[in-house]
Amino acid sequence: MTTLQTLVDELDIRHGLARFARILDHKQWDTLGEVFADDLDFDYGSGGEQHGLYALREQMRRYLDVCGGSQHLLGSIRIEVDGDRAVSHSYVQARHQGIDSQTGKFFDSNGRYIDHWQRRSQGWRIVRRDSTWYANAGDPAVIGMSGAGNTLDETAKLLAIREIETLKARYFRCMDSKDWTGLEAVFTPDVLTDFRESVQPHNESLLIEGAARYVAALAPILDPLSTVHHGHMAEIELTSATTATGIWAMEDKLWAPEGSGMPWRRLHGYGHYHERYEKRDGRWHISSIRLSRLRVDVEPSA
Repeated sequence: MTTLQTLVDELDIRHGLARFARILDHKQWDTLGEVFADDLDFDYGSGGEQHGLYALREQMRRYLDVCGGSQHLLGSIRIEVDGDRAVSHSYVQARHQGIDSQTGKFFDSNGRYIDHWQRRSQGWRIVRRDSTWYANAGDPAVIGMSGAGNTLDETAKLLAIREIETLKARYFRCMDSKDWTGLEAVFTPDVLTDFRESVQPHNESLLIEGAARYVAALAPILDPLSTVHHGHMAEIELTSATTATGIWAMEDKLWAPEGSGMPWRRLHGYGHYHERYEKRDGRWHISSIRLSRLRVDVEPSA
C-alpha cells in the first residue's frame, strides 16, 4: 500500500531529477551537490567506473562547456522507494547546439538513467548512476567528441601537445618567479583548482573555482617562500581539436624563512598533476587542475 510518505518521497525525487536537468542546461556546476552525493559512483555509458562529485562535475563540463545551448528532457520516470533508499528509472533526451566553428550543427542523445538514491541529512541524493545510450544523431563534434571537423592530423596533434607542454612550463615559471598576472593567464577564467591533497591534513578550502580567486588565495601563501616546481613524464591525450587531458609527475620544494608562520622550514613533495585543457581564442589553457600526493617530507620549524 502506498503511503503518504512514499508519495512525498517520490515527489522529492522527481524534483531532484528536474533540478539535475536545469543544472546541466544552465551550466550551474557548483550546484550538482544538490542532487548527487559527494561519494557517488557512476558510469556514464562508457563502461568506465568513476567516483565522486568532482569526477562527475568534470564529466559534465568536458562535454557541455564546449557546446552552446542544451536541453535535457527526462520522462517515463518510474520510482521505487524502500525506506531511506530508492531507485529511479528515467528516459533522457538531450539536444546540444553547436557554437563557434560548430554553429548551425547539433548533437542529440537518447538514453536511460538508472539512479540509486539515499535519504541524507540534506535530503534525497543520488549515490549511484548508470547511463545507457540507445541512439545518437547529429555531429558529435558539437560536444567535443571525435567527429567531422573536430579531428587533428598527426602533425597538428604533435603541435598541440607541444603547445600544452609549453603552457605547463609557463605555469611552473610564473609560480616560482611569483608572476601572478602571468600565472592567472595560464588558466581559463573558470578553472577548477583542487589542491586539497597538497597538505596534511586535507584542506577543503583548497578547492577553488576561478583563476582570479585561485591566484588571489595562492599569492599571499607563496610570496614569503622560495619555491621550485618541476614537472616530468607528461601523459597528454587530445580528446578533440580544442580539448585535452594530462597527467604530470611532479616534485616541489619549498623553503620558509624565519617568521613566515609556516609549521615547517622546508617541504619536499612528490605526486601527480591531473589536468584538463581547453583551446580558447586560439590558445591552450588549463581548465582544471588537481594535485594528488605520493609523499611529503618536511623539516619542522625550530
